[in-house]
Amino acid sequence: MLHAHQIRGLLNLFQSVHALRGPTTPTTHDHHDTTHPSTTPTPTTHTQPTTPTKSNHHPFPPPTPANHSHPHHHAEQSPPQVLQNRLKRYYMGVNKFAPNSALSLEFGWLDIKYRRWLEMARFWNRLCDMDDAKWPKKLVKWDISLKTSGWSDQLSQVLDYGCLNNDLSEFAKVDLDELEKQLLVNNERKWLLEAHSKSKLRTYIQLYDNKTARDIVKSNLSRPIRSIVTKLRIGVLPLHLETGRWKDTPLEYRFCRVCDDDLLESELHFLMQCDALKNERSDMYRELLNRSEFEIEGNEIDQMKVLLCKPYLKITGKHLLNMFERRREILYEEQQIDLINNEGTNECNL
Repeated sequence: MLHAHQIRGLLNLFQSVHALRGPTTPTTHDHHDTTHPSTTPTPTTHTQPTTPTKSNHHPFPPPTPANHSHPHHHAEQSPPQVLQNRLKRYYMGVNKFAPNSALSLEFGWLDIKYRRWLEMARFWNRLCDMDDAKWPKKLVKWDISLKTSGWSDQLSQVLDYGCLNNDLSEFAKVDLDELEKQLLVNNERKWLLEAHSKSKLRTYIQLYDNKTARDIVKSNLSRPIRSIVTKLRIGVLPLHLETGRWKDTPLEYRFCRVCDDDLLESELHFLMQCDALKNERSDMYRELLNRSEFEIEGNEIDQMKVLLCKPYLKITGKHLLNMFERRREILYEEQQIDLINNEGTNECNL
């Protein structure tokens, strides 16, 4: 029984064959005909058939690296890719404004586009084992001989993009593990380029490490802990650095409003520097130091990497929740004080 992707491949072959037959004479019932049904169609002249050229009509465009490797290429995402991104955001407990590039780096999943390429190679391996008398293999052989932009040409470009031998004439099997590895490398490179182009991911770029990037996804964390750790890492925790963006506050004026240090309220400041949260931070270090294997050294970014890696995520996440709750209480108290002072000022004016 043929699978869906195999049927799509065969349909693509048939469409390539149909395209090679050249344009047909439009009729009044053709949906491409712009003539009104009540009018007489203009007589057409028959021309000699021309040399077959590459058809531009395909269910999906050829996967050329130039169309997918540019960091500022914002192609419209397919519905399956949109669904995959929504699943990532739901699992990590972040909102729809979370950067897809950072979430993709956290998961390490292939994009849907690359998964489809991998399925094309898997179908090719099945064709290699197929008897020559089978129609699918006959069609592919014929498509290869045409040397046009059909299914085999797309597969050849996929293999070239994966740095593998793209000569299909010998019907040699593809190393699927190597192809998947190369696609992951290229996919990760694309995500990193996109992440570098986003200012809100300035801290994430410093924290990113390929060895520990999947720790949050693979760890058994409660939803609140996973959510706050992810938000801190990818720059969507509602600190003044992020909320100031919503109000177009200049970057240099997004100070911390819970301490008197006049420092930018970044993820680094919140976790490592804010004096108003030093008690909660001390409780976190005290619990971490009870673990014999805990060691922390280097600059503050290196210390953040240690705190946000797999062995200590639960402890760090628990105290992050306490720190964020304490920050909210301080802001609420200051808001109430300002409200009381404003009411007193209004009474004096009366």
